[in-house]
Amino acid sequence: MDPHEGLDASGHITTGVDDGELAAPYDQLVAQCRDAIRAVLGSELHSLYVYGSVATRQAVPPRSDLDLYAVVRNAAAAQRCGDIATSLSARHRDVVRDIGIARSTLSQLHADNDAGVAERCFLRHYCRFVTGSDLRPGLPACAPGPALVREFIGDLGAAVSGFREQLAAGTVCAGPVARRLLRSAAVLFSTDSGEWSTAREVGAELISARNPRYADVSRTLLAWAQLPVPATGVAPAQVRGVLDGLGAWLVAQAEELVPGDADATYGSAPTPGAKP
Repeated sequence: MDPHEGLDASGHITTGVDDGELAAPYDQLVAQCRDAIRAVLGSELHSLYVYGSVATRQAVPPRSDLDLYAVVRNAAAAQRCGDIATSLSARHRDVVRDIGIARSTLSQLHADNDAGVAERCFLRHYCRFVTGSDLRPGLPACAPGPALVREFIGDLGAAVSGFREQLAAGTVCAGPVARRLLRSAAVLFSTDSGEWSTAREVGAELISARNPRYADVSRTLLAWAQLPVPATGVAPAQVRGVLDGLGAWLVAQAEELVPGDADATYGSAPTPGAKP
């Protein structure tokens, strides 16, 4: 949890991200990942950033994730990021729980729509520069609003449906479900209260405050969010119950508080700790 995340006096987003030196062992780990990504993508990598707990110096080895954000020149390079992340995760699991590479093409990042605005906002406030051509200078500070909330949450209904499909196929993990629901609750309910947070802990608190019958469930999700990848020891019936109960309620809350345009398309702006 980033203690500096919130809003400044002007209503713009603040975080604890800066470009100072990373603490060990993450300084060496990020450098190794940088070199591996550059070796695969070459000139197709425009710029690379780190976000999440490593960027805010809140990470604790080996239970924290390493979250990287790659801006690439084309869709083919974006697709390769998934395989790179899988390889890096297996190689460095003694240092971090998982390595994820969120990605955006230059055209997506510069798009004149809500998704593009959200990508630029995320880059401006949540990312620490690693290599390439830094796009952050000159990007404006962002203030939360319904469109930004929708983009940071993404299509929550589709996400819950996707988790149900994975559950039926026996491939869903409790950790991703917990992290997605708690982050979405944090963004949705903190903004509705005139504040701003993407923290899972805040999401759990606000779920309990908004709907006390889910207080125990929210605490369970906090525990699931810390599980390794892949997680073991969580019964599929438990995950299904969370999706059918809390998950369905959060989808309804999002539709009520930040209803979207029927023709809108959601972007891919990650939130701290998110996995692509």
